[in-house]
This record gives sequence, structure tokens and C-alpha cells, in this order.
Amino acid sequence: MLGSFADFTYIKFNNGIVEASKWGCEILPQETWLHNFTEKLISLGAVSLVVYGSEARGDALPDSDIDVLVILPDYSSDLEKTINKTAFETSLKAGKKVSVEVYSTDDFRFIVKEKFPFALGVYSAYKILFDSGFFREQINILKDMEKSGDIKRYSHSRVWLVK
Repeated sequence: MLGSFADFTYIKFNNGIVEASKWGCEILPQETWLHNFTEKLISLGAVSLVVYGSEARGDALPDSDIDVLVILPDYSSDLEKTINKTAFETSLKAGKKVSVEVYSTDDFRFIVKEKFPFALGVYSAYKILFDSGFFREQINILKDMEKSGDIKRYSHSRVWLVK
């Protein structure tokens, strides 16, 4: 389970604050909406679900969203639409915007191998909601790259040097 998120009664969309109650939604406790969101995405075939960004680093502001990496065995635009709809519905229940980034296992494996900034950013701070083992395997590859000097975190920041 993730560390506690603060209970918020507003959702930030398109630089505007929208009261969740205006959407006819009751703000649910974190344990409830997070469990429901995770279970729904697992039922859609997710092999890994990972919170990254400010929530994972512990420096989220009241209007920060919750960034979730969703890794699927195969990519499908229809499935991505369903996942985005689920994230929107969860945002209303959480009282905080839930943003998703959807990757196939092949695509995520590629961005790790090629040291894409997104993969390094996730590696900088993450909390696993669910993992079949795929995400941990990719994290171990990044750890090996860091040990060998192929990637290097600049001080304690989110800046990476890449060979």
C-alpha cells in the first residue's frame, strides 16, 4: 500500500478547480479508491502499476496530480481510452487528478534500454501498486546501469548523466 495521500475535496482540471461534489461524487478514503483503481486496471490486463513523480517523492503540493505508470502486455488505443476513463472516474472519487502514462512491455523495455528521460524519472522515485515482476526486472536493469556508470544521478537531484 502507498503512503497516505492527503484528503482533498477539489480536483484540478485544465488550470481550473472543480468541486468534486458538483460532479455528483463522494470523496472516498484513499484505501478505497486506490484499491478499486488498482483492481480495475489489473482486470484490464496491467502487468505493472507504479506511482511516480511528486507523490512518490513525497513532495506533492495540494494541487499536484497523482502520476501512475500503467504497463500492459500489448498496447491498444481502445484499452488506453478505457484506462484514461478509469483514471478520470477515480479522480472524481479521490478528489485529486489521477494521470496515467500507458506503455506496452516492449515499449517500456525499449525506453529503459535506451535510457529515456521518462524511465530515469520513474527510477528516481516510484511506489509500486502492483507488479507481476516486469517492473522490478526493469528497475534492476537500471540499477545495473547505474552501478556500471552508464547512468549517473547528478547529486541527489532528478538530473541524470547518461553515457
